[in-house]
Amino acid sequence: MAKTKISIGVRFIIFATTLAAALTMLSTTQMVHMKDGYTFLPSYKNSNNGYSFKATYKNWNSFQFFIAVNFLGAAYNLLVIILPDGSRLWKLVVVLDMVITMVLVASCAAALETYALLKNGNIQASWQPICRFVPIFCAKALGAIVTCICGLFTNTLLLFYSFHIIFNPLLIKPEDDN
Repeated sequence: MAKTKISIGVRFIIFATTLAAALTMLSTTQMVHMKDGYTFLPSYKNSNNGYSFKATYKNWNSFQFFIAVNFLGAAYNLLVIILPDGSRLWKLVVVLDMVITMVLVASCAAALETYALLKNGNIQASWQPICRFVPIFCAKALGAIVTCICGLFTNTLLLFYSFHIIFNPLLIKPEDDN
């Protein structure tokens, strides 16, 4: 598979979206002070009249996985952009594209499920929704997830394009230049 201007542009879009998703989630944090009577998360007593809680990606493993995978996706696509055109590694690129796509799907799904839990809670487990207490944190987390999904969609289109170039599914005979 040869590098084209379109594939380089698409890879740059994937690089930008996955990097933006990782950096957004990494910088997402919000500190709230709760009065007594709310016991919705592990709270930290800091005064006689309430609790403070800092919502951050470090509180949920799926958000940590999300950040790591998005940084991996960004680094991989940047390396493929700078890969020389005549390299023998191009055969491996399609396989790694598929692996990155699958891992991005897993990280987006895990992060989206955690976001749904934060937004809606889980009555059976007696987990209360916390997005009403930390709306900025939840909004930024959702923004990072949507950005990742855009990068995932673009990565999937690039993967299908690579399959089309390599396997020629329509069995179209290439034109001769005679």
